[in-house]
Amino acid sequence: MKKIYRQALQVEFEKEMKEQLNLFSQFKLKLTKEQKSETVIFAGSEIYAYQFHEHLTFFLHMIPRQTQEGFLLEFGWSVNGVFPHKLTRQIGPKLTGEEMASNDMLLDYGVLHHKKYNQGFLDWKVWEPSVPRGHPQWREIFIKEDLLPVSEEQAQERVKKPVAQCIKAIKDDVIPYFNEYLKFHKLPEMASVEG
Repeated sequence: MKKIYRQALQVEFEKEMKEQLNLFSQFKLKLTKEQKSETVIFAGSEIYAYQFHEHLTFFLHMIPRQTQEGFLLEFGWSVNGVFPHKLTRQIGPKLTGEEMASNDMLLDYGVLHHKKYNQGFLDWKVWEPSVPRGHPQWREIFIKEDLLPVSEEQAQERVKKPVAQCIKAIKDDVIPYFNEYLKFHKLPEMASVEG
């Protein structure tokens, strides 16, 4: 992802999280050198945490794509309050319910989207070329348009819709899944994700 998009994405995502999902707060990941060698945390990644109680923290991990103008979302939990960094960008389990018994879990949103809507999902796009991928001149048009300069205002405008879609997915899909986890463990549901 271009730096200008990554910066605009971080600002917009943080703003929307504060406005719409303010039980979650930014989580600063501190890893040792050894831990860093065991994980993949990309530039611009943002982690948000909600400590449900002393022994349970829920996480949201927004990940800008490295080579495309889009971003991903991972979500999960930990019983010790430590972000499950070893699980990031791993192909997670199918959602069978067995994952609910795990102490630490991190899942790609695409897995949940597929289970709920029976369709694939890769990421939220910040920018795409003006023609669809199947167009006979897609490659040439993509290269030409990708090389055009992007202003801060354009970047800020382009990230708004995908961030809004992501926040909606968190509210509509991820939070109910977290509540399924809580129900599995006979804990009360999240009262409200909006403080």
